[in-house]
Amino acid sequence: MAGNYPDVPGYRIAYDRDGTVLAWIDPLNAITQLTNANAISLNDESDSTYITPVNGNQQFHYLAFLFPASVDFAGYYFRSSVMSTQGSSSTLLMSDAMQTSTNTTNGLDGTWTTVANPYLGDFTNSTNGNLPTWPYYRNHIQSLSASAITAVRFRISYRGYPASMPIETVHLYGTTTSGGNPDRMDIWHPTLNQRLDAAGFDFGDTPRGSTADISFRVKNISSTKTANNITVGMEALTDTSPTNVSQYTMNYNGGTFASTQAIGSLTTGQISSVMVLRRTTPSNAVMSVWDTRVTAVAATWS
Repeated sequence: MAGNYPDVPGYRIAYDRDGTVLAWIDPLNAITQLTNANAISLNDESDSTYITPVNGNQQFHYLAFLFPASVDFAGYYFRSSVMSTQGSSSTLLMSDAMQTSTNTTNGLDGTWTTVANPYLGDFTNSTNGNLPTWPYYRNHIQSLSASAITAVRFRISYRGYPASMPIETVHLYGTTTSGGNPDRMDIWHPTLNQRLDAAGFDFGDTPRGSTADISFRVKNISSTKTANNITVGMEALTDTSPTNVSQYTMNYNGGTFASTQAIGSLTTGQISSVMVLRRTTPSNAVMSVWDTRVTAVAATWS
């Protein structure tokens, strides 16, 4: 535990950029694939961006996430301003079953296993009011274990007539199952031959006007392909002003600190030289719980 907030239960899945398919399924089993913009709206930390895929009074809908490779699932965070786990006259929507599958192809077919009923989240109800994503997305994560799944879906049931159905945030946690999706890069421990821990980039409680460093490496996991012309950088789905992303720079193999680093190519199984991620927090930084991620992107694979 790096600071006041508990460590995350696993790696937060970058489903807005890893090839995950998001689908909305209505009570008539019509499947609508959501856009990448929808995925970004759900995976960020802002309540001002959200999806409103349907309205009206119908019984069951599903929000499904179909992963590009099997995942060992570790937990989730779900936030909707019009949902509840309680059935009352004022309830518009209710969280219902959360399910996982190892063989679905579209979010509807295949075999589904209920792993939570109801699933928990930050909803509108008499217990927790209407809690925003910030800062509760860190201390209201629900741990949940499911091995080698290829999809997860949230079933939503209506208990009223909402004019719209905003779902603000869905964060998913887990790691690619061993042997799955072999042609990729991972963020690696700076000295040990293992992936950097899920909380490895957590700077914890960050004072204004302070600086701290975290070392890491990049590994090409592929056993058959070379990752060419790799660029390592930083991004945030939700930023602020002054920008949070620009507080971070990195160097490669003892070089100059910059916002991005070109580290060349990595052959099969190769690990890069050590990189250092530096946080330089200004005295006027906006106080909150901020989330950034390190990216390692190859221009081509060969």
